[in-house]
Amino acid sequence: MIDTFPASDLGIIKAMVKDDKKPTLKKIIQRSEKWRPYRAYAALCLWNALKEN
Repeated sequence: MIDTFPASDLGIIKAMVKDDKKPTLKKIIQRSEKWRPYRAYAALCLWNALKEN
């Protein structure tokens, strides 16, 4: 199983903005650790969430 997560992707960063604050790369990586081994799927879900807004 491949477990990749494009933490520095602009879409991922935009999807993870909270209260108009952009998360740091370190914070994004920390948060994504709990999604293992499904982080690639989580990235798809984050990108899809952008389409809904």
